Amino acid sequence: MKKVFYPLAALAAIAVTAGPGSVVAESAAPTAFQATLNPVPTNHVNGSGTASLQINGAQTQVTIHTMGLLNAPHAMHVHIDGQGKCPDESFAKTHNGQKAISATDGATAYGEIMVALTTTGDTGPDSAFALDRMASGDPINYSRTITFDAHTISAIQGGKAVIVVHGTDYSGSGKYDNALGASEDAPHLPQTATAPALCGVLTAAAVSPSPSAPVDTTTSGQGITINNPSSSGSSSNSTLSVAALSVACASLGFSVATGIAVWNLLRRANRQP
Repeated sequence: MKKVFYPLAALAAIAVTAGPGSVVAESAAPTAFQATLNPVPTNHVNGSGTASLQINGAQTQVTIHTMGLLNAPHAMHVHIDGQGKCPDESFAKTHNGQKAISATDGATAYGEIMVALTTTGDTGPDSAFALDRMASGDPINYSRTITFDAHTISAIQGGKAVIVVHGTDYSGSGKYDNALGASEDAPHLPQTATAPALCGVLTAAAVSPSPSAPVDTTTSGQGITINNPSSSGSSSNSTLSVAALSVACASLGFSVATGIAVWNLLRRANRQP
């Protein structure tokens, strides 16, 4: 009698069960995410940037590169629990007679501050605008490994986390001035110091199979074509979306390479009489 398996569902079972001869998926494997940081509309920003996160258990390596921003300290955060998007022009309000998006205005879109990307010390929301511990200059090249809680990691893996870099040279004065009045989030600072400058939604990054875990794959468009030998010795193909596999593996906490290997194993098992 032919055995029937459902490969993606089986990934979950393999992650939590193991018996004699079982294939055991690696746990707490790094999971990669990335974001393209674009200027927040209405805030007079010409800069750009990228962000990448490498999650390994509770430890997350955060890397951010920006260019074209004011040569000053910039508060940077991981935001969650919002709409999981960056604010568009419709979020702008009038501040000191000027149309702009403040940190508060954009919070509905990108959510609350969960991780303050400081260079040293505390990384909680209480350090959100501790500019003396934020990356400074132009360009910015930031890298730090930070402990993320389970709620934050879940939001990242669910596509509901946003990287925001704050601080705009709204008036072109070359400094944080009072063009937009006092900050709503940190009244001791001008609004220009806390207004969002760059924003990007974190999405799963494509991960190539590691050399130590070779699998029989070829790329095809946006998917992975996995070659599966049939019982007759011929080969059949099954195309699996890279995005779908990345999300499935991320939710289970192991690598895409392992997912592909398990997929191949189970596809071959489907061919057994």
